[in-house]
Amino acid sequence: MTTAVKNGMPALGLVLATVAIASGGSAAEDHATGEAPAARARRPVALALSGDGAALLVANGRSGTISEIDVPSATRVAEHPVARALGDLAPLGDGLRFAAVDPEAGELLLLEHRAGRLAVKARLGVGPDPIRVAILPGGQACAVASRWGRRLAIVDIGPGGGEGALRLRRSIDLLFPPREVLPLREGKALLVADAFGGRLAVVDPAGGTIASVREVPGHNLRGLAIADGGAAVVLARQLSSRLATSSFDDVHWGDLMKNQVLSLRADAILDPAADILRGSSSRDLDEVGHAAGDPEDLAIDPKGRIVVALAGVGEVAVLGDRASPIVRVPAGTRPSAVVVDSRRDLAFVADVEEDSVAIVPLGGGAGRVASLGPRPGPTAIERGERLFNSARLSHHGWMSCRSCHAEGHTGGFAVDTFGDKSYGAPKLVPSLLGAGATGPWGWLGNFGTLEDQARFSIETTMRGKPLDDGDVADLAAYVRSLRPPPPPAAPREAADRGALVFRSKKCANCHAGEALTSDGVKDVGLVDDVGNRAFNPPSLRGVAQRTRFLHDGRAGSLEAVFSEHKHPPGVSLADSELHDLLAHLRTL
Repeated sequence: MTTAVKNGMPALGLVLATVAIASGGSAAEDHATGEAPAARARRPVALALSGDGAALLVANGRSGTISEIDVPSATRVAEHPVARALGDLAPLGDGLRFAAVDPEAGELLLLEHRAGRLAVKARLGVGPDPIRVAILPGGQACAVASRWGRRLAIVDIGPGGGEGALRLRRSIDLLFPPREVLPLREGKALLVADAFGGRLAVVDPAGGTIASVREVPGHNLRGLAIADGGAAVVLARQLSSRLATSSFDDVHWGDLMKNQVLSLRADAILDPAADILRGSSSRDLDEVGHAAGDPEDLAIDPKGRIVVALAGVGEVAVLGDRASPIVRVPAGTRPSAVVVDSRRDLAFVADVEEDSVAIVPLGGGAGRVASLGPRPGPTAIERGERLFNSARLSHHGWMSCRSCHAEGHTGGFAVDTFGDKSYGAPKLVPSLLGAGATGPWGWLGNFGTLEDQARFSIETTMRGKPLDDGDVADLAAYVRSLRPPPPPAAPREAADRGALVFRSKKCANCHAGEALTSDGVKDVGLVDDVGNRAFNPPSLRGVAQRTRFLHDGRAGSLEAVFSEHKHPPGVSLADSELHDLLAHLRTL
């Protein structure tokens, strides 16, 4: 049961009102610099409280700055440039120091916050695209998840700063792009979640080994947190059913896409031989007529309440025990990160679209919104990104474009969307990274423009209201801006030999040109469940960053495409040729 509130919140009495950060309507000065804040796109992605709880530090993903908010007055008092970009921010637990990651520079940063000043004490290269940092108990080490690098770095943290304060202990290669990381068993194990699909790995940071890799139903796993005194782990997920369709009824009743909080038993997670779902439970965040599209982050307070940022619908959900209704609070446009202040019984919620932080009183009373500073007007690409990530475009808020294509990529599952003009043959969700240059679109190549594909997806797959031409153009502009993901590392000599195999086996008949695709459909001996035989060849750019392959996802690995499904027909590969071809594909 959900208490859904659109114009108020009886259960918490919350009214969010924008906080004026300076008298007279002018912009406040930074206390650190004495200068008015610059107009810039900040895009906050992570939050951390200072040791005394008096300051909230806000990591801004786009600008690479950290905004400082005075908690008692809810005003922004400073903005500190520290990096090219930021992906995460976490306190070490000593009251002064924090770790942050810069995905553009590929660096881990050690920061010190003292007397209103924030200083970078050390930097360490940790590999491409670090997106999350988790502090191990004791604050003397951390784990850094590199998404496209498919790697987990274990870093020792020494006292003070300077050279030697950060030392790479080891790097651990993973089987999937990671995102969330959670220390378990007092840091003796790390739970690592798939950035896009449903896989969970348990890693031994001391030995540098992977104890297990298992999969839970769902995708877009977000916000790992310890619950029930360490007996459970909770996370947010989205759950799509291959048996449902994008018909109005299946969307309306939540059969196609659900938004949930999943609770897993810690002992089942840590036992490699156990069913990871043993003793698990889930809780729907949705209500028919008022769905909860795109849960993006969660936090748990000392009372056991779970606070979930619902990025797609601009709300926060507060979950008590199962006997209590879920309370939902308006929280801006796209809430992206949550941290709980147990001293004041507050939740702070970053809004990545509005460059602001909502302050939510969990025990009742009026809430506030602190602005991080002025922003320039949005570009067409930025307007399109907002639309792409808005579940408000769908019928009753069940899903957004991001629900299937998080960060433009794919969760690696199949869904029956009527994209092939029929139901009964679910198709694999394709990655949109680099898709702007790969027309025509759709598995049957039946969309001649990105605009046509976007309009169809909103109106038919999501059962939303028609968009005007300007919105469709913005949405297409955003998709065209998405670049293919960088490939993981591969042996160079084998990759060079694999390029020769690629040419000799005539792979370029379907995968040619800069985009490594074709401008029409091809019959390669595959048939779907409704008789379609000719399919639109996907681009091979970034192919190694995907998890399932072929039109319906029947191949669970790149190797399986060739070894199990004999693609393309009539082509045989020796073991050595397959090894080299896979190495080549992993460089694209």
